[in-house]
Amino acid sequence: MLEGVRSGPIIAGAYTSPEGTCPMLAAHRRGGRTSLATFARAWDSYTGAPKARLATQRELRRAPADN
Repeated sequence: MLEGVRSGPIIAGAYTSPEGTCPMLAAHRRGGRTSLATFARAWDSYTGAPKARLATQRELRRAPADN
C-alpha cells in the first residue's frame, strides 16, 4: 500500500480519475491485494469526499488503518 501511495497522485471519492487513483488501485497495480469493498468503504468514510478529488496530505499521513 505504501509503495502505491508514494507512486503518484492519490484521490478520494472515486476509484480513478484523470487526477489520480484511489490508494487501493495504486496498491493493486504494484502487487498488493486486499478486500476492495472493505477498504473502499473505510477510505470513502474517512475522507468524506462526495466526488473525485486529490487526497489531502493530512489524509495520506493519517490513513484509516491508523485510527
